Amino acid sequence: MCSSDLPKLFDVWMDFAYANEQALLSSNYSREVIRTGRSLPVSRAGEDLAEYYITDLLAIASSVPSAQSKPLIAQLIHAVAYYNCSADNVGLTGLSVTLPYGNRRFYNSLNNVFAAAGVDQSYISWLGKFVSANSDNYYDYDDFDQNWNGWDDFNYDFFTN
Repeated sequence: MCSSDLPKLFDVWMDFAYANEQALLSSNYSREVIRTGRSLPVSRAGEDLAEYYITDLLAIASSVPSAQSKPLIAQLIHAVAYYNCSADNVGLTGLSVTLPYGNRRFYNSLNNVFAAAGVDQSYISWLGKFVSANSDNYYDYDDFDQNWNGWDDFNYDFFTN
């Protein structure tokens, strides 16, 4: 990804996220990598990726029907310069976001990291809504996973039709 792509991707993600707030809060859209058998390597001693509420951006954009889905998918296509994965990581498309469902401690840590990185304070505050969101009702990505065949499935013609 080119560094100039990141601000535009973040803006498009925020447009999508704010417009679809109720859908995102009604179910836990985080990738539950352990439940789906896609456990990833330990990132720090005693912690695994599932504890970070990772949500694959393409999966969520494809799974939440919205007018903002196409622009987000288009920006993801533009931003992902190279995609490759092994068969066991089929649902991971290269770029993710974290939504801290039901975890105040994690949100507080995330708040500090994002603030230090210069992330917009209104977005950090918005993430706080996920602390009291439904954290037990995981969204089922089986349809996305079964139909995902890599970035070749997505082309710019999709956005002009």
